[in-house]
Amino acid sequence: MAIVVGSGAGGATVAKELAAAGHRVLLIEKGPEIDEEDAHRHYANVDAGIKLMRTCCLGGTTMVSAGNAMRCLEEELRGFGIDLSAELAEVERELGVQVLPDDLIGEGTYRLMDAASRLGLTARKMPKFIDPEQCCRDGRCSLGCPVQARWNAVRFIEAARENGATVVTGQEVTGILTRGDRVTGVRCGSRTCYDDLVVIAAGALETPRLIGSIGIPVTPLFCDTFASIGGVCPGIGFDRDVPMGAYIAHESSLILSHYSRQLVATLQGAGHAVGEGDVLGMMVKIADEDSGSVRETIKKGVTAPDARRLAEGSAVAGAILAGAGVEPGTLVSLPLRGSHPGGTARIGVSVDTSLMTSVAGLYVCDASVLPAAPGAPPILTIIALARYAAKRM
Repeated sequence: MAIVVGSGAGGATVAKELAAAGHRVLLIEKGPEIDEEDAHRHYANVDAGIKLMRTCCLGGTTMVSAGNAMRCLEEELRGFGIDLSAELAEVERELGVQVLPDDLIGEGTYRLMDAASRLGLTARKMPKFIDPEQCCRDGRCSLGCPVQARWNAVRFIEAARENGATVVTGQEVTGILTRGDRVTGVRCGSRTCYDDLVVIAAGALETPRLIGSIGIPVTPLFCDTFASIGGVCPGIGFDRDVPMGAYIAHESSLILSHYSRQLVATLQGAGHAVGEGDVLGMMVKIADEDSGSVRETIKKGVTAPDARRLAEGSAVAGAILAGAGVEPGTLVSLPLRGSHPGGTARIGVSVDTSLMTSVAGLYVCDASVLPAAPGAPPILTIIALARYAAKRM
């Protein structure tokens, strides 16, 4: 049997691959099994200075993703001798990655793309793991898709179940069991589960606590810090666009079309009479410095270089928004957030190039192992890495 702890992109992929290869798999998830459209009720964000975003449920943060399918960190991983080209291609085929047809992009997104082009910037459609024939275009991808048009990790968990995997939800793994230099299982409160193959995929905020408790070195935290910026654009209907349908790879940041209901509330609080369909916004995401830590408390701040990159990207986003029809005097920004916590059990320090720790049979397979901040959506790379590691298990 193999024990997999955590059910996000990494854990679900490993469970699926190992079950398909004939292993008996036990997958343990701290959160509950939920209906997909209720995913927004299971955010478990952490205020670490920057608000770190995550969910706690079966499927993990894939349940509230925007369906973005960018490749990232390929060169950095090649530096460790890890070539994911075959796995990335396999995953793109399996998830049906494609850019969305024009009728799903929306007027607000097109206005932002046109405004960027007029400024001499190249705006591209975002590749997505969204089935355009199923998409209802309600703009609620990051709250939980009501029509299952967007891939999420539960699809892989269901495939693992079909191959005999056991899935336990509502159970927190509190410790890792070892004997000598080998793993022997995990502890869940007073319950113990035994096996000599254990995969920790509990996310970059929980994984380092588990492996650190048995002496495995952990590494600093990054989170792809981002700023949300927007303003008034009456009647644009941007709230119904597929989120993050377009992006601009700027020299200091990744700038994306981005709708946030918090922008509406902030503008209303500033005295603007706006409804949900009257706001146009963008996200400025940076590959931030690994200045955070996960100990008894979790801390993540903003370094001076991070602040400069955010400011530069925000200035560009503001110019694009103004060019797209936003009233410049209405522009507001939200408190900084981090959407991709990672790096806390890095390849080359906490795990080797097969993603195994110094404890034989104990692997890590989530965003913790990423060698650098991606500054871009990492789900596709995490799935490919997990598939790569499963082949070596």
